[in-house]
Amino acid sequence: MNNLVMAMTGITIRQAVDAGYDADAVHLLNEHLDGHSPSNIWMIYERRTHQILGLQCIGKTSDMAEYVNIFSLAIQQELKIEDIEFTDFYFEHGYKDPRGLNRILARLVRENER
Repeated sequence: MNNLVMAMTGITIRQAVDAGYDADAVHLLNEHLDGHSPSNIWMIYERRTHQILGLQCIGKTSDMAEYVNIFSLAIQQELKIEDIEFTDFYFEHGYKDPRGLNRILARLVRENER
């Protein structure tokens, strides 16, 4: 497992539920254009408020930990996914989806709540 990157911030879904949150999680498989180096990303959030509680990532994307830093700050400031949904972060060329991780996760939360 050379070059494997793992990063997390906040709490896991199990920790959130044990702490009394009405928590849920969304999962994103983020791939590169060249078809290798997929990254698995899980975001934990509180259902009623959409407050971000945690984020876990694993993959071979070298800059993945930089995204975790963004979510770490969001957790510290008790932000909701909607608070960072349209924040203008740089676009990392080479990913299949140019919308950005924050927008994609916000869409997944809305789909999960239907």
